[in-house]
Amino acid sequence: VANVTLRNVINTIEVEDSNGKLFTIPKGHEVTVASYVQHYDDRTYDNPHEFRPERWLEKEYTDFDWFPFGAGTNKCSGRHLAQMELATVAALFLREFDAELIDPVPEEEWHNTVAMVAPSKRSCRFTYKRVKH
Repeated sequence: VANVTLRNVINTIEVEDSNGKLFTIPKGHEVTVASYVQHYDDRTYDNPHEFRPERWLEKEYTDFDWFPFGAGTNKCSGRHLAQMELATVAALFLREFDAELIDPVPEEEWHNTVAMVAPSKRSCRFTYKRVKH
């Protein structure tokens, strides 16, 4: 997973940060949009670091609030297929297996974050056994 969108600037532009400071980005430079910055923005999401799947049912979000596949005219053409496959694989796994965590879910590691937030431990083990139908 790379939560980064890289774009080449075709015309010199001025952008304003959240503190009102202006920056000039010259033509030919590349800019990166790290989606995790937006995905953890407390102006968009209440308690963004809290696992609350129901938040998606409580409010309608725009393509620019949550954009793991990019946004606008350059978003990933495989977005809908990937989302469908994720839901299908998760549903099939949960239908066929009982699963239980062995380890606690790892804490996030935020230092030096560029593309994504990695867990501080590199594993999260679980056991599973096939369900008898």
